[in-house]
Parts: sequence; structure tokens; C-alpha cells
Amino acid sequence: MKRLRFPLFCLAAMITAALPSFGQTAGADPKTAANTSLWDTIKDYPYDKHAEFVAGLNRLAANLDSQIKALDAKRAGMTDSAAKDWDFAMSDLRDARADLSIKIDALAKASSEKWPDAKDKAATAWKRTQDDYDKVILSTTT
Repeated sequence: MKRLRFPLFCLAAMITAALPSFGQTAGADPKTAANTSLWDTIKDYPYDKHAEFVAGLNRLAANLDSQIKALDAKRAGMTDSAAKDWDFAMSDLRDARADLSIKIDALAKASSEKWPDAKDKAATAWKRTQDDYDKVILSTTT
């Protein structure tokens, strides 16, 4: 029985390493997971932490920009027929990213009275970028 334990242990270790982490899919973008974590950290910040919230949202936007660059690189290798859905989804993502920039700027200038509304609009813009990013990813895998 002792001789059987080591090979089983090795097999279990190899299977565990080959499987995706809990809560992630195989090939999941690590930046997406980091974005989710950062968003979960900052999303409930009150006005007295507005500078930290805006800085966090700017970091999320910068991460999104690098994800868009990676998607652009992936697009370069696509055939024209495969790229039609991608181009449409990517157009939506670029629009969402531009809207997020506008919302971040408004949020950075918001007074304490306007903070809740500006924060809600920024949160909606962030969620839209994530939804549109997911659509682009789906369009490249279907």
C-alpha cells in the first residue's frame, strides 16, 4: 500500500495543477480576476475616500487598456469572416471605455453632494466595460 501512495500523490498533484483555480475558467485572464478583486475593494468607498476610489478606478481603466491592446493583437491574426462579430463587440467595448473615462473625470470633480450619483454612474460605466469585454471574448471563441 505504501508503494501506491506516492504515485497517487503525484497523479493528484498533476491533476490539481492542470485544473483551473476554483471560481475561474481555464485560460481566464488574470487581469480580469485582479480587476474584480480591486472593484470589490473600492466599490463601497464613501466620499471621504473619493481620492482612493478615483485612483482605483483609474487603475482598473489602465488594466482595461492593456486588455484592449491584447485583444487588438489577437484580432490581427483573425480571418475576415471570424472578425465580423469581434469588430462589432470591440466597437461596443471601445465606446464603453470612452464613457468610463468621462465618468471618471466627472467623479473626480464631484462634490460630496454629487458623489453618490457620480459614483453610481461610474459604477454603471465600469460594469458596462466588463460586460462588453466578456462579449468580445465570447465573439473570439464562438
